[in-house]
Amino acid sequence: MAASTPASSTTPTSSSWSKYAVICAVDFGTARTGFAWLYTQNPGEVYDNPPWPQTPGGYPKTSTEIILTKDTHEVVAFGFAARNQMASMNDAAAAKVLHFSKFKMFLDPNSARAVQVKASNCDETLPLVEVISKVLETVKKEALKVFASQGRTLVANSILWVLTVPAIWDSAAKTIMTEAAQRAGYGTDNVMLALEPEAASLYCMFKSTLPTQFHRPGTRYIIIDAGGGTVDITVHEIQSDLSVHELLPASGGAWGSTYVDDGMLRLIEEIFGQTAIAAARKFPDWVEVLEKIESNKMSCTPESVAEGALRNLDFALVTEVLKGTTIKDCIARFNTSKPGMNLTCRGSSTVRISSKIISDIITPLAKKAADHVATLLESVDVSLILLVGGFSESPIYQKIFRDRFATDTRLVIIPQRPGFAVLFGAVLFGLNPGVISSRSSMYTYGIDMMELWNSDKHGSRPKIVADGKNYCGNVFDIFIMAGQPVDLVSQVRRVYTPVSPDQAEVELCVYRSKNKSPKFTNEEGVKYVGVLSLPLSDIGRPIADRQVEVLMKFGGTNITVSAIHKNSGELVNAQYREYLNDAELPQKPVATSPYSIDLCFAMDCTGSMSSWITRTKEEVVSIAGQIRSRFAKSSLRIAFIGYRDHCDTPIHAIHPFNEDAGSMKIFLEAVKATGGGDTPEDVLGALMACSQQKWTSSARVLVHIGDAPCHGTMYHSCGDDSYPDGDPNGLTHDFVLRKLAALKIDYYFMKLNNSTDQMANIYSNTYKAVSGRPIHMIDIGSNVAALLPTVVECVVKSITKLSQ
Repeated sequence: MAASTPASSTTPTSSSWSKYAVICAVDFGTARTGFAWLYTQNPGEVYDNPPWPQTPGGYPKTSTEIILTKDTHEVVAFGFAARNQMASMNDAAAAKVLHFSKFKMFLDPNSARAVQVKASNCDETLPLVEVISKVLETVKKEALKVFASQGRTLVANSILWVLTVPAIWDSAAKTIMTEAAQRAGYGTDNVMLALEPEAASLYCMFKSTLPTQFHRPGTRYIIIDAGGGTVDITVHEIQSDLSVHELLPASGGAWGSTYVDDGMLRLIEEIFGQTAIAAARKFPDWVEVLEKIESNKMSCTPESVAEGALRNLDFALVTEVLKGTTIKDCIARFNTSKPGMNLTCRGSSTVRISSKIISDIITPLAKKAADHVATLLESVDVSLILLVGGFSESPIYQKIFRDRFATDTRLVIIPQRPGFAVLFGAVLFGLNPGVISSRSSMYTYGIDMMELWNSDKHGSRPKIVADGKNYCGNVFDIFIMAGQPVDLVSQVRRVYTPVSPDQAEVELCVYRSKNKSPKFTNEEGVKYVGVLSLPLSDIGRPIADRQVEVLMKFGGTNITVSAIHKNSGELVNAQYREYLNDAELPQKPVATSPYSIDLCFAMDCTGSMSSWITRTKEEVVSIAGQIRSRFAKSSLRIAFIGYRDHCDTPIHAIHPFNEDAGSMKIFLEAVKATGGGDTPEDVLGALMACSQQKWTSSARVLVHIGDAPCHGTMYHSCGDDSYPDGDPNGLTHDFVLRKLAALKIDYYFMKLNNSTDQMANIYSNTYKAVSGRPIHMIDIGSNVAALLPTVVECVVKSITKLSQ
């Protein structure tokens, strides 16, 4: 059967699919699974698969259940064929196979999750990813067979595969799906995920039967995807370019139609007893009971409830397992124990159940979803509520939503073929995934860090003492906040530097929370969920040459991470992995020891230094960010001492130590490259000012950047020194350097030209004599681009030495 989309002017289009012959969507559901596709030469026509074998009523979706051989895990049967075959097997045959059904629910973050899934016919388990891969492999083979029957012999990688997933799934569940697809031979680069309510939204948007306001910019609407296992709810707004913006994070719960089946089966067990029903399940005819439950569930109407209509369920097979009693006796006992149910019996085996009983099983599930929608409407108003998914075909379900939410200004709409909205919409999503222009993050993500103790901020939390300082641990360093809008291209950027030249990998523990602004990674509602791994190459090279720039995207259908080596531009095989449950999580990597860091810049600010001042202003925040990223459990303060010459006013520009790098950036906006009379500058006055700052941290780093020597001809051979005998205020290098040495400062001098060589040699010899440590000379020349990695390497070198 084909579902015709509107003309090409209203069909989402993109060039990303042009290299594929087919876009094929696979709707892997808790209860039903099917596929649909379009040929890219004719993207206006979407087709669904022919009826699966043994599917009742020629329905294009089949039951999501599968039989595998117990020894080799080969597929024996899938779908309704698997249900029928399992029911007809004798005990000897059943002992050789594994039967799985309803296993998709193990991926729901709101349910008990498991990486192993137990077979329904025995106690053996298989990895969940393997069972899903067998389903996907079977669907792939069926799709390729259908394409071949239409004269198109294709291979899997010539197809763009679109797999549907609930929007409320987290990255761990989505990763299981993509790994299962790879195991099933779908490919890697030609597989994408489509969030189910988003796919349904596209189906509705590009169907001409819906009200005109659905195609109008500014329209806000709620999509309720009521499936077999979960109900997925999203709130969207149509933008001026007809793209879709997600207003609130996806939400929902385990309120799907399979729980109606469970409720009906519990009712049947109450009538006949668990022992009798367990025996009846072994008969091939039990399949007919399940099909009858499904039929009555979806055909029960408000009118039949009002009329007191009775529905017939035949239990002839139960008569074969009842011992010493009859179906009439079972009904009589049940009616006595459950006043008001009033079941009746027709003949010897047909139980007549009122429509109200079925409605009473459906209603609580529908009300849970409706209550949730009502909560969403407290924060955002919409003009449309769209019901899609198989459960939304229930007239009882539809009435509950219409009665509660339909008004003169708000429509409740069920589109044509709501059970296929996700499947057909996923095909359209494959045409242009960018039509979903932005999403709202479900969680706050970040890593943990350590910062200096602040009594106002940290309250009664335990103190960690390191290097003589008090710290607060487990501080949540936020990447992205719950509810934060994020488009498809926005990236969170972090730069990580290895602590030593031979470090082979950086591993960071990732945390998440539904709270917008968690303060600590061990507070209530925060979970350790995954690991960000960054393998490092070029082992043995200088630390600054091995920095890795990490880019994280949170706006896609799953979190993606990419990384490059900053020095070489080579790609890094960065991986982010979330885990389904706590038992699967790896042990947290051992954190490096915390340090406190003081970083002070001493910089010549005369006319020739304009490019260096500008670069420092542009990169001071990034420098701080890289240091904090690398030493996530350390604190950092930064100071700036700018200097000119004695003839200038002011001579010095001083920004004292501060943890806020942003404040220094603001300060540097006012620092201009100007002044300087002769060639030498007031270097000793600047170093004296450095010694007068409040150095308190365990790692103390002075980065001196200048292109001219100090006054005094003993320090240079420039020839134009206004103070040839030395500093006019009487400062000497021996006095000033002893001040710095007493503070145990690591002194790094960035050489820009040869005019400072004589001064640097005298300073270094003196500093080594009075402190036991030399001045580290860095020949950086005119390469201002090297400022950031060089400064970070200075800090890393000091901390490495400190740790040793």
